[in-house]
Amino acid sequence: MRFAPLALLLALFATSAVAAPDDAAASRPDPGDPTVPTLPLPAPTLALQTDPPLPGDPSTGWAGLGDPASAGPTLTLDEALALARAHHPLLAAAGVGVRAATSERAAAGRIGNPSFETEVLPGEGDNEVELAARLDLTDGVLAGLRVRVADARRDAEQSRAQATTVRVEAEVRIAYVSLQAASLRLAVGQRALEIQAVARDAAEALYASGGLPWAEVVPHVAAYERLRLSVAGLELDVAAARERLAASLGRFGAASEVAPLPDLPSDPGVPADLEARAVAASLELAALREEATALGRAATLARVSGALPEVEVGLLAVNDRLPLGLAAPQEPWRFGGSVELTVPLFAQGVAAGRAASLRRDELAWRLEAEAVQLRADARIAAARLHVAHAKAAHLRDVVLPRQREVTEATLRQYNAMQLSVFQLLQARRAEFDAELELVDALRDAWIARVGLDALAAGVRVDLPLTQTATPSAGATPDGGH
Repeated sequence: MRFAPLALLLALFATSAVAAPDDAAASRPDPGDPTVPTLPLPAPTLALQTDPPLPGDPSTGWAGLGDPASAGPTLTLDEALALARAHHPLLAAAGVGVRAATSERAAAGRIGNPSFETEVLPGEGDNEVELAARLDLTDGVLAGLRVRVADARRDAEQSRAQATTVRVEAEVRIAYVSLQAASLRLAVGQRALEIQAVARDAAEALYASGGLPWAEVVPHVAAYERLRLSVAGLELDVAAARERLAASLGRFGAASEVAPLPDLPSDPGVPADLEARAVAASLELAALREEATALGRAATLARVSGALPEVEVGLLAVNDRLPLGLAAPQEPWRFGGSVELTVPLFAQGVAAGRAASLRRDELAWRLEAEAVQLRADARIAAARLHVAHAKAAHLRDVVLPRQREVTEATLRQYNAMQLSVFQLLQARRAEFDAELELVDALRDAWIARVGLDALAAGVRVDLPLTQTATPSAGATPDGGH
């Protein structure tokens, strides 16, 4: 009859080893729970519901017309990055992954538990008892190789965790810049809508006084209604950008205002050795190299474990006559040892070692392909930032000042009664269009800067597609003077 005296103890250990839930994670609201309350859903249709307010009238929601009530608490970029580091679930998951890899490394270095066996053969008045303790020595010999494999995998996990941190921070910066630009575009669009409302009202007033036929009034009304649709689209852009920023922080349903979009630096700041920096700092290439190292070590482990005999040593204690009663005489215990050897005749680990080596070679080719693509992306990022910076600088220093000169010249001619009010308003709308182009160019330049900085920090990020300036009322007739 055989007994397993440690079975109950092992079961108790297994029960107590279940990890307790993380208190910090348990206290966080679960975004997958439909009962978790959030802010009301956005409904960005202000431009389609009301006309731009007149000077002195309440202007709630019209931030572009100087409404102080439309601006809430301002979230700085540094505060946004701090919130993402504290709350983003992907960063928490990356940290858990590193801790798991560290635990796997510790587990790889441990040798197997010894086994204990008891045999009792009942007899008449006494029992024959045999006690045995055995330990697998081969497992201890292979522990060092397993640790080397786990070391490489832990290093790869750490590189991936660092890459996740860089990527999340880049996404926060992109979302922040996008909301800055969308808010500024909406402000410009609201001012353009105000100008178009003035043109509509002026045309209707001239019609009412008999100075303008209705056929020349309708284009102004139609242009105003079309522009309302464009501004409503800008309102949607702001609402979507705000939600993307909240999601990049690891939060949901959180509304926040951001600081104004900053101006360009004097120089784009593209390092001459960007390509070399990107390759040297790449956390993605580092993770692939460490995974390849782990596969190479796993191949060695498979070959060694397959070729090495399994050696199990044991200690025996035997008593041929162990009486049931305490007062009865007993035979002395006899002690001895045992060695069990498993000869690797069939399972020699060749196939497993070969498979791991091939996987390592496959990863080496993928590593080369990633390095080629990384170099190309570095050159593209440098060109993108150069062009975006030059375009924004040209719009800021040349195009917009010239367009403002056009507006000023048109105003002087209007004051001299040489041009109509509609031509003056058309010049002002063209100036608004140039302002929108500048906002788009500034946004593209700052996003290109984020992409280049992420490359230099070791990660490639997907940059959003650029948008073109939209709100233009279109051509309208000159009308009367």
